[in-house]
Amino acid sequence: MNQLKMKLKTKLMVGFAIPIAALIIIASVVYGSLNSMIDSNGWVNHTHKVIASGEKILGSMVDMETGMRGYLVAGKEEFLEPYEGGQGVFKQTITTLKRTVDDNPAQVARLTKIEELEQEWQKNAAEPQIEARRSVTSGKATMDDVIAIIQEGRGKASMDAIRAKIAEFVDEEQKLIGIRNADSES
Repeated sequence: MNQLKMKLKTKLMVGFAIPIAALIIIASVVYGSLNSMIDSNGWVNHTHKVIASGEKILGSMVDMETGMRGYLVAGKEEFLEPYEGGQGVFKQTITTLKRTVDDNPAQVARLTKIEELEQEWQKNAAEPQIEARRSVTSGKATMDDVIAIIQEGRGKASMDAIRAKIAEFVDEEQKLIGIRNADSES
């Protein structure tokens, strides 16, 4: 009788232990899967923010170019407001974005190159053209001098290089988002 009680007690313990063990295993797997999915979704959101910031950099460059062109045509300082505002947005956005992608050296290098190209555009195109237009306003030069600088095409070449590098940056993030979405789905 004692052995029968032991067998019944053992059977009951095993009968309760197996479902509890299975429940613990299932809970662990679900917990791990949820954490993985949350992590993947976090990276997807991160990538969307990085892409938006890349587009914001391009927008700031367009603002600078538009402001400069408006000033070249009109000769009024207020037309430089988008140019000056774009400079501030560009510097702030690129600094923040470098910190955001600091885990990806290739992307940081692209941002550094974009920053160098912007400085080159400022030095070789924007500032000389603005100064030439100011010389026209003050009577020290003519519009033909401004036109000659514009026709050199330095500004266009620099802006095209900036646009290409930003597109490269965003394309890399698009590839990453594809990978991260696939990870999230799996």
